[in-house]
Amino acid sequence: MRAFVLVRGSLGLVELVAPTTVLRAIRADPADRDERVTVRVLGARHLLQAVVTAARPTSGTRRAGVAVDAAHAASMLALAAASPSHRRAALCSATTAGALVVAGLWVGRSHS
Repeated sequence: MRAFVLVRGSLGLVELVAPTTVLRAIRADPADRDERVTVRVLGARHLLQAVVTAARPTSGTRRAGVAVDAAHAASMLALAAASPSHRRAALCSATTAGALVVAGLWVGRSHS
């Protein structure tokens, strides 16, 4: 569980402090202020989720985190379908969230 929390926290920190770098890495528009703000908000969410999970590493907290990540993935798939201009960023975000769902389920299974 500790490694999972560190990965999520690291992801959040990078998104929060270097959104332009994240956007360049996925070949999205780093000049788009809305996209930079969105990446920062997502980074803050990941950091908060890592802190909550570290402070209360229970199966309930982990399941709630999986649910949040699944909802995020679903919302990004909807955005990708609805907005061609944000499709690349939304699909990258959905993929990351999906990977976090799988990792959260795996961590839960290994700690049951």
